Amino acid sequence: MALRNDRSNKDCNLEISLNRIEHIFQDHERQTIIKDLELLIKQDDWRPQLIFCISILKLHREDLPNLKKELWNKLNDIQSSIIPCLC
Repeated sequence: MALRNDRSNKDCNLEISLNRIEHIFQDHERQTIIKDLELLIKQDDWRPQLIFCISILKLHREDLPNLKKELWNKLNDIQSSIIPCLC
């Protein structure tokens, strides 16, 4: 959540996390990524939802309408302190 580059912790490092997302986009077909993103936003945990929000920034405009709809549905559905961060 702090979006910091903590080089001492490989599991909680912004640069490593963004590189992992980049590799996923490079190594998988667009339709697979979109389906996986749809699954992420439907999770009840904020962590996959945050990954979803970061990941959709890498998508093409034509891929966004349905995913934005899923995001708004989730934002309307949950009562959580993470909502401002997702927005």
